[in-house]
Amino acid sequence: MLIQRLPLSFPNTKISIMFRWICLAITLGCWNSPVSLAIAQDQNDVSSRRENSVIAAVETAGGKVFQISAVGPEREISFYLSAQPIRDEHLQDLNAIQNVIWLNLAGTEISNAGLKNLQNMPLKKLHLERTQIGDEGMPAVATLVELEYLNLYGTKVTDVGLELLKDLKNLKKVYVWQSAVTAEGMQKLRDAIPGCEVVGEVKLVVPVAADKMRPAELDRYARHIMLREIGGTGQRALRDAKVLVVGAGGLGSPALLYLAAAGVGTIGVIDDDTVDNSNLQRQVIHTDARIGMDKVQSAMIAMQALNPFITVRPYKLRLNAHIAADLIAEYDMVLDGSDNFDTRYLVNAVCARAGKPLVAGAITQWEGQVSVYHAPHGPCYECVFPVRPAPGLVPSCAEAGVVAALPGVVGAMMAME
Repeated sequence: MLIQRLPLSFPNTKISIMFRWICLAITLGCWNSPVSLAIAQDQNDVSSRRENSVIAAVETAGGKVFQISAVGPEREISFYLSAQPIRDEHLQDLNAIQNVIWLNLAGTEISNAGLKNLQNMPLKKLHLERTQIGDEGMPAVATLVELEYLNLYGTKVTDVGLELLKDLKNLKKVYVWQSAVTAEGMQKLRDAIPGCEVVGEVKLVVPVAADKMRPAELDRYARHIMLREIGGTGQRALRDAKVLVVGAGGLGSPALLYLAAAGVGTIGVIDDDTVDNSNLQRQVIHTDARIGMDKVQSAMIAMQALNPFITVRPYKLRLNAHIAADLIAEYDMVLDGSDNFDTRYLVNAVCARAGKPLVAGAITQWEGQVSVYHAPHGPCYECVFPVRPAPGLVPSCAEAGVVAALPGVVGAMMAME
């Protein structure tokens, strides 16, 4: 690590301040790599803010150059006065700089994916104001267990992303001015973290009569409403409908997106898995930035980003006989995109007893099928397939492979049904 230090201590405060800015300007102009202002990592470097300030240029192992200004115990790295645009690649070496507790990325060009570089850092303060950060960046922030202060002013974060921070028990203050967070989302975080001050605008939701839709909804669903088979009455029926989707994988991904886009009012999604890199070849509801996140949370982020007028209920667990009947009773119909026969037969049995319509899909390699069952008005899944295949006879996608677009075709057909 290359370090150059310039002691800046003058009796006259005005001269001292001017000299510091001149040195900073000279230093910023001397480096070809992206440069930034930062406050010291090591509080032993200086004794106080007024008496012993230091400016140092630090070159990390990866060749990134940071301008470090050592000021007392605050140990900050700030890109706020950067001479060049700061992007994701400039954060790759931050973990190599020890003991940073205050990071200022306000106004930079970092993305949600870039925040992965901050995971598990011992940060206490994080500034993200006026960036393009949204809900997809919050899982990385949620790993900062020592975080006390978070500024999300002017970001794209919504209630969904804010809720992901509920386990950061050290949080004392969060700013959400001019973000997409509502009063309800702010209150949920306050309830989850006692003593945490969440500051932002109170966004009022104007109540709408049960038989009416907001102008924005009428505009959004205009192509539906024009269809005589749907019309306004059908669109209101979709808004009032409750649909449970079993599985947020290959089949669940397109089905969930199209149900959300169509305006189904309440959508439940149950899955106990997390997003893996190997899923992204076909599970289009997830993204690279959300690898490692619970699939139901990832799906909820995507669905509410697509349509803020719907309600998503995520269930991070495997469907089992103890909960299946009570859960399915809350919904009007079920879409089963599970990848194992135990779940398929369980969902079918509960739907058949409750008289709930069931849309079942299955895929393997290059082929798939979609069936609609509605006992007692017709046969159920077990009526058609009374005998379960022997173990290993029907390989999973992980065992046999599957072409990328096939789940999209079959999942969209499930949503259409």
